[in-house]
Amino acid sequence: MRTIDLPETLPEETLALVDAATAREYGLVPAGISPSGRIVLAGASPAALRERLAELEFILGPVELCAATPERVHALLFRHYAPESVAGEPPPETALSPESPEGAAAYVRAVLSHAVHLGASDIHFEPGGDSFSVRLRVDGVLRSLPPAPAAAGPALVASLKLMAGLDIGLSRRPQDGRLTLSGSDMRLATLPTARGECAVVRILDAERRALDLDAIGMPPSCRRAVEKASQKSGLILSCGPTGSGKTTTLHAILRAVSRPDLKILTVEDPVEYVLPGAVQVQACPETGLTFERALRSFLRHDPDVILVGEIRDAATARTAMQAALTGHLVLASLHCAGAAQAPLRLAGLGLESWLVGSALELALAQRLVRRVCRHCGGKGCPDCGQSGYAGRTALFEWLAFAPELSARLDAGDAAGFLRHAAEAMETTMWREGMALAEKGVTTREEVASQVDGA
Repeated sequence: MRTIDLPETLPEETLALVDAATAREYGLVPAGISPSGRIVLAGASPAALRERLAELEFILGPVELCAATPERVHALLFRHYAPESVAGEPPPETALSPESPEGAAAYVRAVLSHAVHLGASDIHFEPGGDSFSVRLRVDGVLRSLPPAPAAAGPALVASLKLMAGLDIGLSRRPQDGRLTLSGSDMRLATLPTARGECAVVRILDAERRALDLDAIGMPPSCRRAVEKASQKSGLILSCGPTGSGKTTTLHAILRAVSRPDLKILTVEDPVEYVLPGAVQVQACPETGLTFERALRSFLRHDPDVILVGEIRDAATARTAMQAALTGHLVLASLHCAGAAQAPLRLAGLGLESWLVGSALELALAQRLVRRVCRHCGGKGCPDCGQSGYAGRTALFEWLAFAPELSARLDAGDAAGFLRHAAEAMETTMWREGMALAEKGVTTREEVASQVDGA
């Protein structure tokens, strides 16, 4: 595939080769006609368009895909194909500002690169009154960057859409897409608000390898409980709120049990880690590929180990537990406060207590707390962004499901079940956190902000 240099503006006869909707949807601009009579199309990521070549040729006739610099492609899309609210020739004094097409594309790429460098998980682009805010979530906490002018908002969001192959002409409904920058895979979600569109970029980095159980900070006694539960069929749950590291823990367990003689299937949304030797499926509810439907299909593919990214409903929970009872090791995440609450949460979905008691082997719960910065000892320095913290570690608690707990669950005595479960647990996230605070790894304030009291 050849690379071409694009001019700063396109002549009318060239613009007429491609309609605005097609240019915006595919993120490309026309560059003329080749000697063989094909329409020459330039894109920031033409390799990704090869899979859609048949669609393009159905719309436009024979085409030739070429590569060009993303900045120039985006600038031309803004100048010639963007809606009137963000199109037009920028005045010279704003040519490098976020409001200009070239400036918006360069600004967005700089923000995304900076976020990857800091290890951020999310980037928030939000319209405000007098400015357009940009914030990064680093170690679970949002940090504000210097705001952009309010007028730059539409151009910045449109630039993100172009990078993700979305339609910049649609601003009144949410859109989702994916983009890649500096080797990092990212997911974009836009949302119309009363003040304009906002956007959130989640940095997925899907090609990263899963960590092992030691690297995620799992205590030795918890690891022994995991290893014991994973030696047989049954359900292992990883519990906690969004952003508590459940997926990382599940993949660490999966990596620990993975062997060449095991068939491993996963269904996730999104697929965040690549596990060599596993068959990994991206859930897509829009097309009907839900967690529950994928899980049912898995059972016809002779699996040994199944990972379900999240149990969201009774149907998924029931199918997961039926799989666990028919000789499979099933790993899944569940939104609930703690390890002891996991069986009650499943029962609350309408599942029979005997089914929960028979299928559930181990419930883990966790939270992520920030580590005290090793450079400044918590005082604040450039390395930690003056926050006093750098990096995070996990706090764990776990509950091995025993027959006596199953009997309490069958009796429908939630208070009695929680009391006996608390007695059966070796430790709690609160106690683990206080122990780390005593060692100076984190602080009591940080633990208190993430974990309810003892």
